[in-house]
Amino acid sequence: MAANVGFPAEPSRWQVPPGARAKVEETSDRALQSVEAVVVGDRCLGDVNDDQAANAKNLAAAAGVALLAVFFGHANGRSRFVAANAMPDLKDPRVADAVREYLSAN
Repeated sequence: MAANVGFPAEPSRWQVPPGARAKVEETSDRALQSVEAVVVGDRCLGDVNDDQAANAKNLAAAAGVALLAVFFGHANGRSRFVAANAMPDLKDPRVADAVREYLSAN
């Protein structure tokens, strides 16, 4: 969906060899270098630039949600979509306050 709203997406590839045991490990450096944008209504929170904020808002609008965490990574000097989560962490007081304000207004 991210590519459909016009911003570069980081391809994901999974390969599980036959007979492999289930084991989940984070081996990607992208997770360590990613930044998070949280869309709450028409606001975008996080340490992101204007393009990333606009892309996050466009993705939330295309998905038809008012609350969305969008993760961006960097490849070859360009920001790329990595993942999205419709249940952002509310431990950040700025996010929790924005959600409270959004719910109070709507």
